[in-house]
Amino acid sequence: MNRLRLLTLIVLVAGVVIATAAYAKKKQDDFTFPPKAHHVIYALWHMEKDGTKTFVAVRVRDVQESGAWREWAAGKGPDGKDRASTHEEPANSKYPGTNLYKSLAWFRSRPNFLREEMILGYRCFTLDTGESEQTFSQELGLTPLKYVSGDTVIEALKIY
Repeated sequence: MNRLRLLTLIVLVAGVVIATAAYAKKKQDDFTFPPKAHHVIYALWHMEKDGTKTFVAVRVRDVQESGAWREWAAGKGPDGKDRASTHEEPANSKYPGTNLYKSLAWFRSRPNFLREEMILGYRCFTLDTGESEQTFSQELGLTPLKYVSGDTVIEALKIY
C-alpha cells in the first residue's frame, strides 16, 4: 500500500512539473515585446555571381515607437555619381502601427517561415515573401534586419 501511495505521489509531482513547464513555454512563445523607438544602420550590397559583394549604399532607418519610420540612404547611383535620398513608410503599409510586434509563436506559425538566426545579438526569424527573404527580430517588430532579393542584399550593421 505504501508503494502505491509513493508511486501515485511521484506520478502526481511529475505531472505537475510537466504541466508547469508546458505552460511556461507557451507563455514565453506568446510573449510580445512592447514597442520601442530604435535606429538601424544598414549596408546595401550587390552580390556578384562568384559570391563577391560590392558596396552600393548606406541606409539609416529611424523607427518611432508607433511603428512609423523614415529612412535615409547615401551611395553611388547606377551612373557612378553620389546620391542621397529619403523616404517614409508608405501610407498604405500592410503592417500599420504597433501591431508590428509579433510573438515567437506568430513567426514560427507562418507558412513562409524559413529559419531562425542571430543578427547583431538579436534572435531573428527569416520569412520568404515570394520575391525576397526578409529577416525580423521579435524585439524590433517588423523592422527588417536583413533583406535578400536576387543580387541585392541589405543587412543591418548597427542597431541602437
